[in-house]
Amino acid sequence: MCDAIIYDDGTNVGIGTVTPAAKLHVAGNLQIDGDFRPGGNPGTPGYILVSQGAGTVPQWQDPFAVIPVYGTNVQSAQLNTILTHTSPGAWQDILTITFTPKHSAVFVFASFSARLTDNSGLAQTGQAIVIGRITVNGTQVARAAAIITDFDYDDVSGWSMVTSGEVAFAGVPVSVTPGSSVTIKLQWDIYVSWATSPWRVEINPTSATGDHAVLTIFD
Repeated sequence: MCDAIIYDDGTNVGIGTVTPAAKLHVAGNLQIDGDFRPGGNPGTPGYILVSQGAGTVPQWQDPFAVIPVYGTNVQSAQLNTILTHTSPGAWQDILTITFTPKHSAVFVFASFSARLTDNSGLAQTGQAIVIGRITVNGTQVARAAAIITDFDYDDVSGWSMVTSGEVAFAGVPVSVTPGSSVTIKLQWDIYVSWATSPWRVEINPTSATGDHAVLTIFD
C-alpha cells in the first residue's frame, strides 16, 4: 500500500505511487465520469483535444476540421460546348478549377477526346497528335499524348476509318498549400503530321461521337 494517495516529489506527481516516473503517474486504472475538458467547459461528442501552442490552453475541435478527410473537398468540371484547335504549338485551356485545398497534396484526374475534322465538324482525312497537360498555378506537372487518324474512302464502298484520340491522367499527385487558393488547368496542344484542307481538331461533347473533357480534383 502507498503511504499517500497523491504524492508530489517536487518534479512529478504520483497518484497511488510515491515514486512517480512522469509529470503525472497514475498507478492503477484511470476512470473519468463526465466531461474532461479545459476549464470544465462542455464540448461536442467526437471532438479531439488540440494543442494551441506553448502556454496556451488546448482546445476541443472537430477532427474533420483539424485533420481533413480526403473526399470532403472534391472539385470537378466538364466541357459542355464545342472546342476547336487550329494552331499547332499553342497551349489552350480546356478546363480550369480554382479552389482552396484542405490537404498538402491533392490528386488530379482528367481526360478528353478529340477528332480531326473539316471546318463543319465532319471527319477529315489526315493524321494528328493531340497533347494534354495539367498545370498548377501555371506550372506543368503532367503531360500525355494520343494519335488521331482518319482515312475516308466513300466514292465506291462508302467505308471510312476514324480514330478519336483520348488523353487521360489518373491520380496525378500535386503538392499544394492548405488554405491557399490554387488554380489547376487541363490544357491541350496539337501537331498535324498531314491533313486534307480545310481541317481542325475539335472536342465536341454535343455531338453523337461521344467527345468529352473532364477535370476532377480529389482533396
